[in-house]
Amino acid sequence: MNLIVDFGGTHIRFLYNNKFIKKKHDIKSIKEFIFELEDYVKYLEINEEFKNKIIIALPGIIDDFIIHNETNLKFLNNIYLSKKILNYEAIYFNDGDLSLLGEINYNKIDKSKKILNLIFETGVGCGLWI
Repeated sequence: MNLIVDFGGTHIRFLYNNKFIKKKHDIKSIKEFIFELEDYVKYLEINEEFKNKIIIALPGIIDDFIIHNETNLKFLNNIYLSKKILNYEAIYFNDGDLSLLGEINYNKIDKSKKILNLIFETGVGCGLWI
């Protein structure tokens, strides 16, 4: 089971083994975000059998770093994204893209069609499936 983390402008959401936690935050740096994430992973290591990947949804255009981000998380711009958090592989997605993948896989949307998924939260994001 992978840990899925959505880091938004006002909340962090953790999903692991069908347990969903939503926490309001006032994080102002990537170090604070990583600290919060590592704290939750340590909790999982103590209370669960956690051995898989960490999948992280972030706003902005993402490659090995965040290329563009116009949300209230501007401190994420041009931040190199670590390939490991603690001893676990970390994978990063744009939050709109990850939302669309979730809809396709869990709500069984027909993948043979073109899909535009819009999400409205602190900012506006979208995922596009062609």
